[in-house]
Amino acid sequence: MKLLKIAALAAAVLSGGCATEMAWQRIDGRPIDRSFDWAVTECRRYATQYDEEVEAMHRCMHRRGYVWAAAPNGYY
Repeated sequence: MKLLKIAALAAAVLSGGCATEMAWQRIDGRPIDRSFDWAVTECRRYATQYDEEVEAMHRCMHRRGYVWAAAPNGYY
């Protein structure tokens, strides 16, 4: 059992280097513009009112045209 835990931990640590970068992106694929800063500020304020802040943030940003998704290569 201990060996299984060690193997699982090692797999998690080693696969961490292969993780996909995530970033906010526009739903329509266009570049992020100045309205993004306003949307993030408003959605953070909205999300703090809920227990599930991450889900509330994602719903709020989606209503404003943004999604949290795997970033294209070279995009940070």
